[in-house]
Amino acid sequence: MPLTKPEKVAEAVRDSVSYAGVLRRLGLPATGYYYAVLKTYIARHRLDTSHFRGKGWRKGTGALGDRTP
Repeated sequence: MPLTKPEKVAEAVRDSVSYAGVLRRLGLPATGYYYAVLKTYIARHRLDTSHFRGKGWRKGTGALGDRTP
């Protein structure tokens, strides 16, 4: 990650449940560029992301989101 120590990235990955959470902990913007850089970094350094929950933006919504029939 640009201008970030590897130990801080590993700690942020360990303590987060999403890619966005990692970026927030590192003080980086949640943009497509940084998502791509982060995912490449995680893969290259074989950091464990099995605890990531994924799809956090939909947490608590039903299959149709907040729509009512």
